[in-house]
Amino acid sequence: MRGMGLGYADAVVTAEHVKRGGRSLEEMDLKNNDLDLSSMQVLLPALGGCSGLKGLALGDNPIFTNMGERDVEVVQMLLANLKTVKLEKLGLGSTGMDDKSLRGLVEVLPSFRSLKVLGLSGNRLTSEGVEFLLTRLQKLREEGACLSLHTLILHDNSISDAEVSKLQSLSPKGMIVQLKSDR
Repeated sequence: MRGMGLGYADAVVTAEHVKRGGRSLEEMDLKNNDLDLSSMQVLLPALGGCSGLKGLALGDNPIFTNMGERDVEVVQMLLANLKTVKLEKLGLGSTGMDDKSLRGLVEVLPSFRSLKVLGLSGNRLTSEGVEFLLTRLQKLREEGACLSLHTLILHDNSISDAEVSKLQSLSPKGMIVQLKSDR
């Protein structure tokens, strides 16, 4: 379903299909569409019923663009729909995420016990937001949470080359943190 120009109406239809019989989904690639926050509010609760869902690619959609004052709570509520799913890969690159919405994601990360790869490239994250993420991940890992997470993709955000080395030093031990593109 990548790059098909999907919007809200398509999200409604897809959610209904998933509820009626698509619960055996293992991977869903919805990258490069026009799925916004309202689309996700319809689709993610349905996907939350897919116990075998291991990979979800939502990149290149305007999900977190112009969210407003309730960023943190909205992101928490939105992603809480996926708590019962054993996601291993979650792609949220180029979704308009900023530092504020990142905080909402960080709060629900411990519930994603199987998550191995988290993609957040191409967003509006700053060094302050990434520092918060890395510091919080280190603390969570010390507490026994987020132990499966081994790769964090953060390139192409609002982070200068000078800030990369400082942030790299904050990376949790054993975790691959990509702050610069390999291109």
